[in-house]
Amino acid sequence: MSFQKKAPLSHKLARLFDLPLDTMIDWPRIILSGNKNVSIQNHRGIIEYDQSVARIGTKMGELLITGDGLVLVCALKEEIVVEGRICNIELVDWR
Repeated sequence: MSFQKKAPLSHKLARLFDLPLDTMIDWPRIILSGNKNVSIQNHRGIIEYDQSVARIGTKMGELLITGDGLVLVCALKEEIVVEGRICNIELVDWR
């Protein structure tokens, strides 16, 4: 016997009104432009930052960005922007 997990109400509403899930349920939105710029929306703050590492908290887990010459261009409630030579983006403990 197989049990199918029911979709949460927020997922059903998003489909009904044709809305993006990240908007409805606060999923992080990660936009990578080449290897020079990454924008993170729906974040939970900066955990660690220096010129080679940026760790960003999200509802789904931690986002680990590594590279060279990383600069925190923007750190607002709505969005964090990191620029530099981005070598790796890792999803740590992602749910």
